[in-house]
Amino acid sequence: MPVNKMAWLAFLLALAVPAAAQPGSLPLQDPLYKAVAAADAAVFGASNRCDLETFGSYFTDDL
Repeated sequence: MPVNKMAWLAFLLALAVPAAAQPGSLPLQDPLYKAVAAADAAVFGASNRCDLETFGSYFTDDL
């Protein structure tokens, strides 16, 4: 494989590696983390259950 193609492949693989957690990330016990996780679970839970009334209540009418 030519060097050019190997460099391109290495670059693409580097992009595919997931980023590590940021040093300032929130701990799991943080109240903000808990609030966001609860809201996320509620929205996607309603979506997964096909509960359109509850799901729709999370969005404004003009969305």
